Amino acid sequence: MLFGVARATTSVLTVTETVNDFAYQPGAGVDLNVSGRVGVRIEGDYRIVRSEGSNSRELQLVLAAMFAF
Repeated sequence: MLFGVARATTSVLTVTETVNDFAYQPGAGVDLNVSGRVGVRIEGDYRIVRSEGSNSRELQLVLAAMFAF
């Protein structure tokens, strides 16, 4: 579980606005060995950003190849 600050910056022409809000991100993953030096990682995260009295939710799913050197 990660806890911290989410920072968003936007700009239009010469006006720039930056907002910092509280965020937390629970997640889990597993590494599977395919062979001696090759593996697969399956991971899922769910980020929640608390801003102006409401929550923004983002789901992230990852499937990645891993190579050992």
